[in-house]
Amino acid sequence: EHNLDVEVRFDIIAIIKNKAGTRLEHLEDAFLHF
Repeated sequence: EHNLDVEVRFDIIAIIKNKAGTRLEHLEDAFLHF
């Protein structure tokens, strides 16, 4: 409706918790290859 021409980036922040501990994983531009 407003003819926006902007760049969009989707990141994923994962919290992985297991017996070894907890860690964060940051995937930048997660959907760049699709």
